[in-house]
Amino acid sequence: MDSDGNWWCRPVVADTAGTFYDFDVRVKDGKVETGEWIDSIVWGDVHEQILNKQIKDVCWGKGGILDTTKAKRQFIHDLLNFTGRNHHETKDPMTRFRRYLDDVESVEKEVCGCADFLEVYAERPWCETIVVNSNHDRALARWLKEQDGRFDPINTEFWSSMWAAVVSSIRDTGEEPNCFELACKLCEYRGGATFLKRDASYVVCEDDSGGVECGMHGDEGPNGSRGNIRSYARMGRKIVVAHTHRAGIVDGVYQVGAMCALRPEYVHGPDAASHTFCIVYENGKRTLATIWNDKYRA
Repeated sequence: MDSDGNWWCRPVVADTAGTFYDFDVRVKDGKVETGEWIDSIVWGDVHEQILNKQIKDVCWGKGGILDTTKAKRQFIHDLLNFTGRNHHETKDPMTRFRRYLDDVESVEKEVCGCADFLEVYAERPWCETIVVNSNHDRALARWLKEQDGRFDPINTEFWSSMWAAVVSSIRDTGEEPNCFELACKLCEYRGGATFLKRDASYVVCEDDSGGVECGMHGDEGPNGSRGNIRSYARMGRKIVVAHTHRAGIVDGVYQVGAMCALRPEYVHGPDAASHTFCIVYENGKRTLATIWNDKYRA
């Protein structure tokens, strides 16, 4: 709690030796030390086009969370929002007209905004950036497959360029590419982020228990089911997921919130969304931290 009465709640978990961490503090063998103990940060869903400006500065601005914690790696979920040509709105003329009025129909413009965010704002030379394969990012591939860009003048050129890049990639590799990564490269992205393929694993803090799996977005669950924190918990391993915009902990599964606006227009009714991210410490222990009033701690 701070002097203004704002308060923040986060779990502090000790390992079998009794060592525990809280951001830059480590308590070990009865001694309190300060230092750089954080292995990874898993951010809540970003959705760059509707990213909260204040939250953006708190997380990635100069002297923000990333700079202060000096995390070795950061995981980015749902970087793309894909507002302009979302498949959920294809047959909704009212929403399509509002997109036209708001001038957010250009897929290229939105993708380039994501590329600029990574390269100019989020990346650091001492921190590895991993873009987790997420459902909103994959919406771009669905757009390529299902919609005919020849009849979409504002997007025809980018749609055509994307198809040329996709077929070239398939010819070279024999596999379907990460279309979002290709799109960022068409926007002249020159950063060093790693774009995970679908179903790719990324484990941090590997140990005898298997480490912490951070490569799952949270939309696709076991055995073809939809993603659900409880179904992931039945897998019996430590995982960090995103997707729902709601923070949660069930057994070994930690679920982060969102860094974007908490009430995007497609959300209706009561909701438990929060600006929550996950810290993974060097020993594999984790905490969920929530930003409130533009601060993440007292």
